[in-house]
Amino acid sequence: MLAIPVILEMSMESLFAIVDAFFIGQIGSANALAAIGIIDSFLFFVFALAMGISMSATAVVARRIGEKDNGSASVVAFQAILIAIVFSLIIGIIGFLYTDNLLRLMELQKS
Repeated sequence: MLAIPVILEMSMESLFAIVDAFFIGQIGSANALAAIGIIDSFLFFVFALAMGISMSATAVVARRIGEKDNGSASVVAFQAILIAIVFSLIIGIIGFLYTDNLLRLMELQKS
């Protein structure tokens, strides 16, 4: 039962990529469409990481609540939020510092 939200989220991510490609294909060039395809693969990685953190935190918090240990559930929830913030900062800093390299990588994959 806990896997159902992950499956739904990944399905919606795929739908998001298809709709994104459709609209960019209508107004953009082939290069823009290729860039969207590559960017969506980066986004898929970030979303998968976020969903992994979310689902694991949900499972542990649910277990603690089932054990009637609300204090530990609060600690786990806080730690999950802290981990999510740290990962977000790391991904944001890497994206900011290595934007040129990521764009070059996209260019190499396209050709």
